[in-house]
Amino acid sequence: MGYSKFPWYNIPNQTKPNKGKLAMSLLSQINLYIQRAELLNILTVFSKELINNFARKNGTLKRQRKVAIAELLSALLTYASTNQNSNNITFTLNGFHKCYSNMFGIDISSKALHNRLRSEGLLEVMKNTIENLSMLVKDDTNETGLKLLEVYRQSVGVNDIIMVDGSEISLRYSAYDNFNCKAKTRNPDKTNPDKKSAAIKLHTGFSIVNNMPTHIDITEAVANEREHLSPDIYEQVLYLCDRGYVSEALYLLLISKGHYFIFRGKENCAYKIIHAMDGNGATLHEFEGCKPCQHLNGSKYPLVDMAVQVNDDTVLRMIRIYNPVDDKFNYFITNIDASRVAASVIADTYRTRWSCEIMFKALKSSNSLCSINSSIKEIILLFIYASIGSYLIKKLIAKQLQKKKRDDQRKKREISLLKMASSIRDIGPLLKAMVKGAKSTIYNEISKFEGLLDSMMRTKPSQRDIDLKKDVSLLVDKIYNTHHMTKDFLIPHKIDVTIKA
Repeated sequence: MGYSKFPWYNIPNQTKPNKGKLAMSLLSQINLYIQRAELLNILTVFSKELINNFARKNGTLKRQRKVAIAELLSALLTYASTNQNSNNITFTLNGFHKCYSNMFGIDISSKALHNRLRSEGLLEVMKNTIENLSMLVKDDTNETGLKLLEVYRQSVGVNDIIMVDGSEISLRYSAYDNFNCKAKTRNPDKTNPDKKSAAIKLHTGFSIVNNMPTHIDITEAVANEREHLSPDIYEQVLYLCDRGYVSEALYLLLISKGHYFIFRGKENCAYKIIHAMDGNGATLHEFEGCKPCQHLNGSKYPLVDMAVQVNDDTVLRMIRIYNPVDDKFNYFITNIDASRVAASVIADTYRTRWSCEIMFKALKSSNSLCSINSSIKEIILLFIYASIGSYLIKKLIAKQLQKKKRDDQRKKREISLLKMASSIRDIGPLLKAMVKGAKSTIYNEISKFEGLLDSMMRTKPSQRDIDLKKDVSLLVDKIYNTHHMTKDFLIPHKIDVTIKA
């Protein structure tokens, strides 16, 4: 049996999870972490030539049509960007029909447009376009993300920090029968017990370093979220996941792929404590042989750093911290050695997952991430992709504006994802220019958003956000400073690890 390269505990390599069950619930995948050989830029990424070339290769474009594919995709993104409330009552196919007709002045029947949207090939073209677009949007100047990455790159050598979370979208009841999209609540309508609810879930990875989504798996809502971390597309990253992802099999899978992780732990876990220390590194002998949920005395043990026996072959690190705000204990489980990163830094790092929540809020509140009035799988997924594409276009606009305008100190200010998404609305004229590849028109359209740049910037956080540690920038500053003050004084767990043959 082979073993992980991590030296301080013993973990056997594991096989991949069952693919049969995964295939049943998976509806679509998109990889925004992709690296491609094409030299794409703002002039070519949405050009009619590039989109048509891909459409010909996958068989979507076989002859010249009245409805051009590039124009159709640009109208989809425009419609998603202008429907600010993300209300599925107002977000309709009829509304999109009007948007398309107004943008390009083409008289086309609703039925003809509907038939065009339901093409599976068009969905692949949209997916490819969004993956191309993501390569231009990556923010390599995000000071908050880079500062956090520096802490963990120096400590354990990771290349990125990925937060994974899910968001559920309810669908029409008729979608339940049309394709595999069962919701967790099978019968929400008590007055009609025959009704079945339908919903899909977006399992999304988010990089705090690049400040953008990295992968999205779209599944039926009942899918197991632990199967959608996509460890194969990343190379040695740090995962941040909530307690819904806790699984011994998942720990082993991530370690076998060379990844690190910080999971929110469960207080009722049956792990056995092998060694425990307080915040100063002093051994707590009374914890040895106990469960992590024992000795719950917040004043006496505000922080306990433990090495826990997960199973016969696995020892991991578990951190318990008392939170006086809600008078509860928080648990975190990780494979990062106590000699590398302090326990308080691990706990604060987990709280940066708030960035992922902000992204979902921006998608839902300002980019129409909701269900369209259809029960056809391809159309539902197409409009979800349009919401993601709309969000990426807005990030591209903000990135271009930041290049042109800086503070007096020549230091880039950070943009608020929520403010960016709500401030930038009609991206239609810009997308039309990008389809044509008109350089001067593209940059003229971007310059029209310059007046919005100040309104997109992060402002001073409220005292409430500071107290609840919801201001990510301040939290990362604290993590960075704490790590550099403690890194030379860290004490490893005193555990005897036996490598089994």
